Amino acid sequence: MSILIALAVLSAVAVACTIVTLIRDGYRPVRTDGTRLPDAAPRQSTPSGSPCGSGQDASIARR
Repeated sequence: MSILIALAVLSAVAVACTIVTLIRDGYRPVRTDGTRLPDAAPRQSTPSGSPCGSGQDASIARR
């Protein structure tokens, strides 16, 4: 019985320490400075249902 009580106390301490660590860790969303981002080229989208590698590249790979 004493082992069960010790395990329950250890579990309670672990949960409490986890909660304290999550509160103190300082993880918060940080805004991105848009002026530091590189200029991105527009993406070319593929038609629905076709794989990205379809077209001329796929015909060369089949030969």
